[in-house]
Amino acid sequence: MKTCKKNMAIVLSFVLAAASIAMPSTESKAAKMKLNKSSVTVAVGKKVSLKVKGTTKKVRWTTSKKAIASVSKKGVVTGKKAGKATITAKVGAKKFRCKVTVKKSSKVKNVSTTKLASKCSFTVKKYKKGVLLSVKNNNSQMVDEVKANYILKTSSGVVVETGNVYFYSVGAGNTLEKPIYLTENEASSVDTSKCIVSCTAEQNYNNKHYINVNKSVSVSVLEATDVSQLGCSLKNNSSKDVSVTVCIYYYDNAGSIVDVDFLSESLSGKQQSFRNFSAPYVMQETEDSYFYVKGYTNYKIAVHAYTYPK
Repeated sequence: MKTCKKNMAIVLSFVLAAASIAMPSTESKAAKMKLNKSSVTVAVGKKVSLKVKGTTKKVRWTTSKKAIASVSKKGVVTGKKAGKATITAKVGAKKFRCKVTVKKSSKVKNVSTTKLASKCSFTVKKYKKGVLLSVKNNNSQMVDEVKANYILKTSSGVVVETGNVYFYSVGAGNTLEKPIYLTENEASSVDTSKCIVSCTAEQNYNNKHYINVNKSVSVSVLEATDVSQLGCSLKNNSSKDVSVTVCIYYYDNAGSIVDVDFLSESLSGKQQSFRNFSAPYVMQETEDSYFYVKGYTNYKIAVHAYTYPK
């Protein structure tokens, strides 16, 4: 009889132990619940999602400071203004908290196009085959697009040429330049003091701001067998898609510009492209024949490359 009671006690102890393993208490379930983030940083206007893991019960969300960070019924937190707030998730009697830091947006503030344009200045400089139109951005921030409308005149006020030129991604305090091609007679007749340039400016393009990536693009000039051309190798060393404008200035012995050419190219990440510049040349004659030689002594190139976030 004693042996039977002893065996029953042993069996009962095993059953109770198995039950305690197979059937965890409500308290152990609650202990497994947790918030996916204990702290988070979000920019003004941006959102971040919080979630209580380990439960299917209804979660009640509240914020300590609605003016800084709001929270939806689904736990989506939105940054309202710079500061700190605490988001609380309540499941039954259990509470979970997340400290939220809201930072100012890194976006450039929108400035009226009129104000941007008023701080862009222009210069017109003559060379043998045209004029060089340059824009300087005197704003404290980059201007994504400048459309320069020009009227070129003679000293007597006669209009020689009208048109417009676009400049992209003009950094604060930076100057960009582009040629306006004319005949030699037209170029010589232009009086730069009589020229009129007005502009419009845009602070962003398709709601995205350009990024200057000049250092990501390498340009090599390749001597060509044809004196009327110079080869050019453009290589995008970054993984981003970029737009490139390359301007080449040709000089004579006196250091004066005799000609200018430029090209534009869109390059995918790591792409290399080969293009040709037009080069000035002159004809020389002998008693029996004639031939062409370079019409310049040296040259200088200027590279402008930019991209923008997708």
